[in-house]
Amino acid sequence: MTGISIFVHAIRMVVNNLGPALRIGVVPLLVMAAAGWFFGSGFTPMTESGPAVVPDAGAFGRGLVAMVVSILMSLWIAVAWHRFILLEEYPGAFLPHWNGGAIWSYFKATVIVAILMILLAIPLVIVVGMLSAPALMADSEPGLLFGLVFFLVVGIPLTWVGYRLGPVLAGAAIGQGQALKEAWRATARGSADLLVLAVVSVLAIWLPAMVLGALPPVLAVPFNAVLNWVSVMVGVGIITTIYGHYVQGRALNA
Repeated sequence: MTGISIFVHAIRMVVNNLGPALRIGVVPLLVMAAAGWFFGSGFTPMTESGPAVVPDAGAFGRGLVAMVVSILMSLWIAVAWHRFILLEEYPGAFLPHWNGGAIWSYFKATVIVAILMILLAIPLVIVVGMLSAPALMADSEPGLLFGLVFFLVVGIPLTWVGYRLGPVLAGAAIGQGQALKEAWRATARGSADLLVLAVVSVLAIWLPAMVLGALPPVLAVPFNAVLNWVSVMVGVGIITTIYGHYVQGRALNA
């Protein structure tokens, strides 16, 4: 199936270009983690009786800085990986090249897609709540059922729509911007394949997360760091592959 081939192709892009992938992703992700720890660790101020209910202005400001750094690093990685694969733009010795214009275009495209996804998610979450309400009200363990319903009703449809609109992001990274309707039209012939890809992708996120929750802290921290890097690089690689295959007509090597 083409959907599985796209997923495998995205993984192979990381494995076959491990050096550039590390130079593009590792340092920005470390900066993101450091900012989250440094600025976010004091987000909840302490009082004599324990944590304060409402964070003060300084704590809110630190949290905002951590969020801005996280967004900026994520955009930097995504644009650099898109450009490496699609334009063969190699990173520097330790860091990806900074492309301010491309990063700004990517940010604007991301906001547009995110707004659309949020608007779509609202009715889907309502449906999940309605379907899960009987189990939540019953005297039982609704966690597994709720997760399954969320997976089927929200996770897969939103991921599928995201993949259908993925060319908007990849095009913005390389200066070939696309409208939402153009991206939707370009991926129309692969709608069924991208649905398969959505299922595989959500499972690929869900299963490692379950393993992570079962690990002791001493193993969970390094495992989470590696998982975060892999998920970012493969996730961006999937969008890159979709753009290359459905917009540029590139063959899949998987």
